[in-house]
Amino acid sequence: MWTENYLVSSKGTELKWKNVGTPKEKRFETCAYGLNTDPPTYDPKKPMLQEYGPLDVHELRERYMVDRIKESMEPFNVGLFIVGLAHLHSTLSKLKTAGFEVRGYSWVEQ
Repeated sequence: MWTENYLVSSKGTELKWKNVGTPKEKRFETCAYGLNTDPPTYDPKKPMLQEYGPLDVHELRERYMVDRIKESMEPFNVGLFIVGLAHLHSTLSKLKTAGFEVRGYSWVEQ
């Protein structure tokens, strides 16, 4: 499943949105399968266990996003990076290593 990851930054009152997610290329594809995820074996009474990874591709995607964030943030002091929960901690770590001051928040609809 492809999702788009956005960076929003501000200079004065102007907001700039930029998609910093990976392009739809084979090298960035992660697993879209697992146990009880596809017909003909799917059973709605059983849990779906979607495989995570592969880790090397996950890392490649995050390094790509961090590089794009570094480029996009050149003229700005503050930004908001919106990303899925699977990337939150590891991407925060990569951004911190890249010299950014970072904070992470998660939002769950109740």
